[in-house]
Amino acid sequence: MPDGSRFSGNFEHGMKEGEGIFTWEDGSEYKGNFSADMFSGLGEYTWPDGKTYTGQWVKNLMHGKGVYLWQDGRRYTGEFLNDKKHGQGKLTFQDGRIYDGGWQNGVQHGEAVFMNADGAFRRGLWENGIKKQWLTTKKKTVGGTTNRSNLSNLNYDDISSYKNDGASSATRGREEQ
Repeated sequence: MPDGSRFSGNFEHGMKEGEGIFTWEDGSEYKGNFSADMFSGLGEYTWPDGKTYTGQWVKNLMHGKGVYLWQDGRRYTGEFLNDKKHGQGKLTFQDGRIYDGGWQNGVQHGEAVFMNADGAFRRGLWENGIKKQWLTTKKKTVGGTTNRSNLSNLNYDDISSYKNDGASSATRGREEQ
């Protein structure tokens, strides 16, 4: 292609259709399903800096369930809407802290449980990315040990806001927020 990008896959009526791999000159790559020339269905996008998103796509946007991984070890597993974290999701930090709960327009919103790196957790309420209040009066531990698999909604003790930092705007040519 004139811009240095490459596509390997199927075409139908001159458009990418079905499974394929699209690679850009900067090293970005999308492997997955296409429909009418757009990312659609299941696929994986990798940015040049190593971040990845694996999950559902609709019209070139992260939309549905997916997993977003950062190079520093952070991981978001949950729902996306129009390229932003939205719905229920779990953000795990490289140091073991976990936020598990509501998201809206790319930031924490609604009830969630936060667990710190020591396994202590609290329920809280977030609004537009800012912790508004704790819903529990004291920190609890999971059975006296750090058993992350038993937690359903995690709320972070030492986090007041986790702003959108790249788990949106996956589509090429758009600035990351």
